[in-house]
Amino acid sequence: MSSPALSVKPRSPWRFAIPVLVFIVVIAAWGVGWFFVRDLVDRNFNDWLTKEAQAGRAHACPDRGYSGFPFHIELTCSRPVFRWDAPEGQFNVRVERFKAVALIYRPEHVIVDLVSPLIVEPFEQPAISLAFERGQASYSQSNGVFQRFSLVLEKPVGTRAGTAVPDVVADGLELHLRRSTTSARDFDVAAEARLLATGGARAEAGANIAFTALVKNWPQEAVSERGGLVSAWARGGGAVQLSALRVQRGTGLMTANGNVGFSTSGRPEGAVDSVLVDTAALFAGVTIPGVGEPGALLGPVLSFVGRPAEIEGKRGTRLVLRVDDGRIGLGAITLFRLGPVF
Repeated sequence: MSSPALSVKPRSPWRFAIPVLVFIVVIAAWGVGWFFVRDLVDRNFNDWLTKEAQAGRAHACPDRGYSGFPFHIELTCSRPVFRWDAPEGQFNVRVERFKAVALIYRPEHVIVDLVSPLIVEPFEQPAISLAFERGQASYSQSNGVFQRFSLVLEKPVGTRAGTAVPDVVADGLELHLRRSTTSARDFDVAAEARLLATGGARAEAGANIAFTALVKNWPQEAVSERGGLVSAWARGGGAVQLSALRVQRGTGLMTANGNVGFSTSGRPEGAVDSVLVDTAALFAGVTIPGVGEPGALLGPVLSFVGRPAEIEGKRGTRLVLRVDDGRIGLGAITLFRLGPVF
């Protein structure tokens, strides 16, 4: 008895065509979405430039381009200018070129690569050129409101216009700024300088500096009054809470913390508590015109006006620098007085 022949059902061509069609549709939709987000970013960037100009900050990005498909939005800007207008003049920052990169699904967080040099033009003063090997910044916002900013420069060299010898050199600089979680007008600030040296010295002879602070009541609106931002900040109850400052150079060490605000007359007021160890090493290479290097003399003088203290297992001198309505003094000794800012 013969068995019946087995029938084979032909395969449907849609079995392979449907996944291909779905893939094509997804790619097409992703491409349309990318161009939509790119145009949205461009409109938001133009809106930001307009709002900044209305607030007295006329920035410019004359040569602009977009790329980064499919997962990034990359904005490249050549020779941009960031300008802040104030009663005392203009404060300009220029850079050769930057590239801002954001993920297409997280456009509120932007990473910026900077191309050296960075030119700072502070209020009609000589320009400062800051060259560096690598520069990167980070900016984030939420619902259009600034939240966090960071800047990192590797091996920066700062030189004033008209001078041949660098004024500042360092192995690295970092700045971090974050809006406080307790008040929209307060900002947490942290900064670090590795092997920072001045006056033509090499970075290897520099100091390591780090500090954290809280800047309170920073102005959020455009400032038109005489004295600019600092005056408006002081009038609005501005203050700095220095959480920690640490400076180390060789065997020399200084730490400090304190609070400084402004009196009703517009002069600085507050106190800073510090401890210094081995001032000769800490201030080595620092010169004062007509005096020379004060490091070797500071130890005995500070020991006279301060009192013994210990920090990180080292013996030093504790000093409380008081600022009373602009008068800066150590104990009963008034060093000088600062003028009002408003």
